[in-house]
Amino acid sequence: MAKIAIRHNNIVPYGEIFYAMNEFKRTGLDKLVDGRLNVRCTNYGYQYSDIMLALFSIYLCGGDHIEDITTILNKYLSTAPGARIPSSDTIARGLKELRALSIAYTSKTGSVYVHDPAIKLNPLLLDMALLPGILKRGQSIDVDFDNEFIPAEKSDALYSYKKKRGYFPGIDMKSRLKRFVFAFIVVPAKWIRVARQWTLNIYSKDRWLHYWTIFNASYG
Repeated sequence: MAKIAIRHNNIVPYGEIFYAMNEFKRTGLDKLVDGRLNVRCTNYGYQYSDIMLALFSIYLCGGDHIEDITTILNKYLSTAPGARIPSSDTIARGLKELRALSIAYTSKTGSVYVHDPAIKLNPLLLDMALLPGILKRGQSIDVDFDNEFIPAEKSDALYSYKKKRGYFPGIDMKSRLKRFVFAFIVVPAKWIRVARQWTLNIYSKDRWLHYWTIFNASYG
């Protein structure tokens, strides 16, 4: 009689997100974030770098809400060795801690526009683009201030001037992100331990060149 063995392989559907998470740490972005925003917890807890990496992972995996990291993504992201995945409540608290006082502007017609200057986050965003070489020091660039309404079907979301809850008609806000997710992120993978070292196995045949170009990594 044939023997049947049931094995739990822990294969996850968002394999390439682990390379993005590793790049965040390899390039020193985590140290830059914590150094600029200061230490959030001294003994136990999540730092701002953990919160920011988790927030990036949500949208890079095609998530729509912060709650997706608790309800959907945590069971996949937590399979990475040494992963620190905060809950949606922790992410929301961390973002609330970083908010700045809003500046209100009243137009000639009496309309009131509120702007958050994000004093801590805007300079950090430029430094995060400089560190991995996306921007070059001494390079002349134009920084354009722009507002974009993101769909938010939440009861506490503010209505836009279009009388829609965080929605701008005629634009698919997530189309480019979804193309990136399905082209580079959604691929089955599994962490395995080989010679006392963790290796990520990618199960794909026809898109490996894209992965090599983006992440410059080898595959098992």
